Amino acid sequence: MCDRAVIIQNGKHIKTYNITEKSAQEEITFIVDDVEKAVQVLMEEFEEEKIRVKDRALSILMKEEDIPSVVKALVSNNIDLYYIHRSKQSLEDIFLEATGGNIIE
Repeated sequence: MCDRAVIIQNGKHIKTYNITEKSAQEEITFIVDDVEKAVQVLMEEFEEEKIRVKDRALSILMKEEDIPSVVKALVSNNIDLYYIHRSKQSLEDIFLEATGGNIIE
């Protein structure tokens, strides 16, 4: 069974990815009732985190162990939390990220 993938572009080694290791960060999506207030709270609590907003969803690139802290921050600020979703990158996503997308030189 394969446990590593090597990404090569134009004959050059770009990245070696260990398939069995969990990524340090994952995109976690939170569906909330007050997205503007949630963004304010999270920017104060987690300044370094990158937050993307779409409708009532906040997506944050973060470590799994930080999820409880985000939930506590939202709930303690009277923000209703309806859903949490973890998005893992596929090997194809990792390849496209490492090579710059669908660009072939």
